[in-house]
Amino acid sequence: MSKIKIEACCGSVSDVVIADRLGFDQIELNSSLENGGMTPSIGTLRMAKKLTDIPLYTMIRARPQGFNYKEEDYEGMLIDAKVLIENGADGIVFGFLNDDATINVERTREMVEVIGDKPAIFHKAFDSTADLEVAIQQLIELGIKRILTGGGIGNIMDNLDVLKHLEATYGDKIDILIGGGVRNTNVKEILEHTGVKQIHFSGSELIFDQSTFTTSPNTNKDDFSYVGCSEAKMQAIIDEIRKVA
Repeated sequence: MSKIKIEACCGSVSDVVIADRLGFDQIELNSSLENGGMTPSIGTLRMAKKLTDIPLYTMIRARPQGFNYKEEDYEGMLIDAKVLIENGADGIVFGFLNDDATINVERTREMVEVIGDKPAIFHKAFDSTADLEVAIQQLIELGIKRILTGGGIGNIMDNLDVLKHLEATYGDKIDILIGGGVRNTNVKEILEHTGVKQIHFSGSELIFDQSTFTTSPNTNKDDFSYVGCSEAKMQAIIDEIRKVA
């Protein structure tokens, strides 16, 4: 739709349908957006592939909180990546750190080997690294195609200079995809300040499910809701991106 590439962060097949309707360039496919995005099921991927021709990059994440996984969980993630690629994933999104907030080079290299000729994408675990400069250089050497980043820890609007530096210094070696806290109220400033040409967002909202609310004494509808994509919020962000493109 423009020189700015837009990626939808989707947590379900229903979200993918919205992204397809709005004409996104690519999709990061997850489950459990309320937990920051987890590995989607094979069924979710297969159904999504039936409903869109947009490239689908699947998240590989075994659990919420942190990116240093126990060995058995890590091995399971490698299997997930292999099976998802066999079932049509166009690339894999993942991230491995050590306890000292450095890139786990060995595990990252092994995952890149499993992914093969598909794009290997390092998610926002990058933002939690102790030294972004060292981390991005390592990821380039490891063959990572793209990183999802908000420029480090904290509010994305406080990290615009960092994002501008990453794009200017490394953008010809690795794709910089901005994500985390992108809104229709700030996306224009983010893109204009940083010069980055790829942006990731979900336009998330709480979606109420009546089924377990009906017989519950709890009257707080938020407790019976899940996180999904809002078509209206996504469209509002896209409208602002068009002003930049």
